[in-house]
Amino acid sequence: MNKVEELIKLANVSDLISKVKASDSRKNALKKILLVLAILTIIGIAAYVVYKYIHCDDDDFDDDFDDFDDFDDDDDFVKETAETFENVKEAAKDVAEDVKEAAEEVVEDVKEAAE
Repeated sequence: MNKVEELIKLANVSDLISKVKASDSRKNALKKILLVLAILTIIGIAAYVVYKYIHCDDDDFDDDFDDFDDFDDDDDFVKETAETFENVKEAAKDVAEDVKEAAEEVVEDVKEAAE
């Protein structure tokens, strides 16, 4: 009887081992399926980003070219820019003169202190 009982125990152990292997294979299959889905999702996201980068469809882009009839505005802009440039030029001259005067005063102070 001992041999029969041992065979029954071995059969039970082998059944348990086969069940564990089956559940492991199911888990591995599930992991493989999830891995494939994750890879496909990443590829899809990357493709979408590349598509958006290449096809930059900006609706405001077309609106920028609708105002070609207003050529008078360009003349006013040029005049205002020229006036602004002249004002900046005069202000730069004033600042340069002030810096020159301040530098001369510092030089004179240094000469007086050295004497």
